[in-house]
Order: sequence, then structure tokens, then C-alpha cells
Amino acid sequence: MDPASQAGAPMPPDQNSSPHASDTLARIAGRSAVIGIIGLGYVGLPLVNATARAGFRVTGFDIDPAKIGRTRRGLPIVAPQACLDLWRSSPNPILLAAVGARGARALVRQQIIALGLVEGRDWWSAA
Repeated sequence: MDPASQAGAPMPPDQNSSPHASDTLARIAGRSAVIGIIGLGYVGLPLVNATARAGFRVTGFDIDPAKIGRTRRGLPIVAPQACLDLWRSSPNPILLAAVGARGARALVRQQIIALGLVEGRDWWSAA
């Protein structure tokens, strides 16, 4: 099958991927995932829009205090610490860190790990 005919299809996990990748891909393919996206800048906002258009329930998170408590294109913006609430209240959560700036990316990674969430199992970096 050529790559063009596979557009939009989940990629199968390879030997180097997380052992949890197939579970995550199954939740995405089955449309049962609840998506949390951290970082609503030039990387995260298009990702939020695309996942919402695809029919997923989406929550946006940002570390910028000026953005927290507001909405962006109808979606609430909450602090990263609220990720744990999303995680506990959703049957099939997937958390994506879509932070483009290197300094912010490291800060977000530290905050997520401090919440006890494990990269490659509980959350994934999308940038």
C-alpha cells in the first residue's frame, strides 16, 4: 500500500516505541480517547483544533498565567496542574505536550513528571 493511501491511518508501533503505544493508538482509532493538550501556541492550537474537528473531547492546558481561565476558540484553558483532574475523571485520557519553545518544553516536562505521570505511558510529547 502506498503512503498516500495510508494518510490519516494510525502508524503501527515499532520495536523502539513505548510498550503502551498500541493501547494509545487503539484509543485514538476507536475515538474513545479524551485528549489533553499542553501548550496552546503555534504548535498546540492547531493540534487542539484538529483533534476537536476529528470529534475528540479536548481540553487545553497552558503555563501562561495570562491565558489560564480564558477560552480559546471555545475551549477552556487551564493550568497544567489540572492535568491530574483530567486524568482521573476520564476513562481513556491521552495527554499531549505540544510546546515548541525549548525552555518551556523542559518546564512543562518537569511539571508533568512531578504530577506522577510517565512519558510514553500517560503522556506523549507532540513537539
